[in-house]
Amino acid sequence: MAEFERQNAAVLVPHPGFATISLTRPEVDAHAARLDAIETYNTKLLPHQNARARRTAAETGCAGFGSSYAHLSGTVGEAWTAFEGDLADEEAVVDAFRERRPRTVIHRGGAGHQLRGLVEFAHLGYENTWAKLDRMFLSGNEPTLPSNVAYEGRFDDVSVYD
Repeated sequence: MAEFERQNAAVLVPHPGFATISLTRPEVDAHAARLDAIETYNTKLLPHQNARARRTAAETGCAGFGSSYAHLSGTVGEAWTAFEGDLADEEAVVDAFRERRPRTVIHRGGAGHQLRGLVEFAHLGYENTWAKLDRMFLSGNEPTLPSNVAYEGRFDDVSVYD
């Protein structure tokens, strides 16, 4: 949280309590005053997991947001957060989160949406088993780390990874 403060960043909690890749409920409780939003709809998650996220946001008084959380191109745009009014650039979007401006979490529906979510969920299993072993130990190339060569040093000033 100190690093977020240093960067004056909006703090969004993706998929709270999901596996080991986000904040747990006790961590959300401990930092609720500093959080700007909690993801309350994620295309990849199962209905009971999204319901748990909505409860977490409601019980902690945090605003919500929605996300496609797309790792596969077919899932891009399945869910999003719509703010009232026009937001001209990324700074305006960050401000909207920080100021907890009114917003609506929107997602597509129907069998196609559910199927894309399930495919994303299955892909997550692949990414976190064989693909991760390959990237971290065999090829040495983890694309989600800010130090990855593909980012050409653009995140060196904000990275907290060694």
